[in-house]
Amino acid sequence: MNARADGSVRAVLLAALSSMAAACSVAQQRAESDDAAFALQRTACFGDCPVYSVAVEAEGHVICIGSEHTRELGVRTSRIEPQVRRRIVEALRVLASMQNSYEFEKDGCGRTWTDQPSVMLSVHSSRMDKHVVLYYGCQGGRVADDTRKIDALAREIDEAVASQRWTGLAHPPTLADLPQ
Repeated sequence: MNARADGSVRAVLLAALSSMAAACSVAQQRAESDDAAFALQRTACFGDCPVYSVAVEAEGHVICIGSEHTRELGVRTSRIEPQVRRRIVEALRVLASMQNSYEFEKDGCGRTWTDQPSVMLSVHSSRMDKHVVLYYGCQGGRVADDTRKIDALAREIDEAVASQRWTGLAHPPTLADLPQ
């Protein structure tokens, strides 16, 4: 085989291997998201903040438990579409690079306010087991970008499972609702 043909064969093999690696990566991500379950929990504050939790199982079953200050108290169930669940699981992958707690100054909060609610996000799969707590009194500091991302993920879960039908809220409290 001449050098030119040898280079062409290498190029074709390299392209094929790259394509196969990309396909394997997509398949691996899909497999990881297919067995993933996730949860959102919102806690009490000094006031009438909604207290509820939402869990989404790998099969798409949604379980919402309204505890306080929600339209529906107790357990409610529904389902979400597989592609919606996969989209949320993909979005939650960012949690892997985050710390577990955003509650105190030692966690990087610039300042902390009292009497605010917390939001907790969890994701469990064969490749990731992560639980993150964001206390809405954690303001500013070196963790400001992370707290905004966690807040956005919580809203995305609320929207995906349509939690407002059980909570009665057009949107749960967010960082944007707090005075700056």
